[in-house]
Amino acid sequence: MFNDSLKNRTIKNLGKGLLNRSSPSYLILYVNNICQLRCDMCFYWDAMQKKTKQLSLTEITKLAKSLPNLLQLTLTGGEPSLRKDITEIPKIFSKYSNLSKCTMVTNGMLPERIREQVNTFVNENKNIDFRISISMDGIGDLHDKIRGVKGSFSNAEKTLNLLFKIRDQVPNLWIDIATTISKYNYEKFEEIHNHIITNYPIDNHGCTFTRGTTKEADAKDIPIEHYTRAKELIVKNRELRDHPFQKLTSIVTDTVRDEVERELKTNKHDFDCTAGLKFIEVFQDGNVVPCEILETLVDNDEKYKMGNLQDFDFNIQKLLKSKKALDVIKFIKESKCHCTFECVKYMDVIYNKKFYPKLIKNTVKRILK
Repeated sequence: MFNDSLKNRTIKNLGKGLLNRSSPSYLILYVNNICQLRCDMCFYWDAMQKKTKQLSLTEITKLAKSLPNLLQLTLTGGEPSLRKDITEIPKIFSKYSNLSKCTMVTNGMLPERIREQVNTFVNENKNIDFRISISMDGIGDLHDKIRGVKGSFSNAEKTLNLLFKIRDQVPNLWIDIATTISKYNYEKFEEIHNHIITNYPIDNHGCTFTRGTTKEADAKDIPIEHYTRAKELIVKNRELRDHPFQKLTSIVTDTVRDEVERELKTNKHDFDCTAGLKFIEVFQDGNVVPCEILETLVDNDEKYKMGNLQDFDFNIQKLLKSKKALDVIKFIKESKCHCTFECVKYMDVIYNKKFYPKLIKNTVKRILK
């Protein structure tokens, strides 16, 4: 069932990314800044209190034209499913950026709407691998409490069950559950994980540590050893789907988790970050940053804001060559910026030769198992 064109796109984009280390391969696009939930550990909660203009499809098209050979696009917000024209966005990046992989991170609050959106995604973009990541931070009332809205857990379950039916019919859809480990659920993670893998036929259960400037200031008060335990549980219980890239992807993911664990334990710079180079983020108002975490680490917006796309006719390549953008990249390198942000670390692991011995080691471990 696997689409050869999809495979060829992925291989081509990986290769192009290796040849051009200063052109982004991974884009996180904030399609809006509105959400129905009020999560205690959200790092974007303050931005969702402000009304801002969101990029039009015409502007997104110009952005896509300036990003050739894009390996990964992640659609986020806010809550991305609230954007009515979201199904057009992957089509734009498929046509102009030769997009390989697209992820939508959703709270699952609108089951029928999300089902229709995902059905359109996978059937109108057969050359793109789609991954839908449903947030689940607890079971039942715990999830509702953390997310701030009663009924959010039952809606997430309904969304999952609708998406599983679509996945059974197509080769280019993956369904994940993502748990954000915070002060409010770290002691329950094993219970949450066991419930998830027992009750839902997902492709992956991912976990991230709470990061950034959160809605509740103490949300990040988590003993570090709980990340290690969570990582071990996920690897131990993982069942890999029969897919050409699933095992390779899982090896990269294992290496990323190892690096996050090292960062949590040592809090030390160990390599130059690829944020602003291989990885980039565009907010709903056109502002471009190397990553969403840098803003929380510095008190000067000149050190994390690279510019706004409207000043460069939405050509991100021109923006990234501007003095302001280059100064931000220089600051990241000279300050030896480092954090636990998993998305950036995927690009670090793939495009930084420092990680190749670790990738080989994890590959050998997988083969021996």
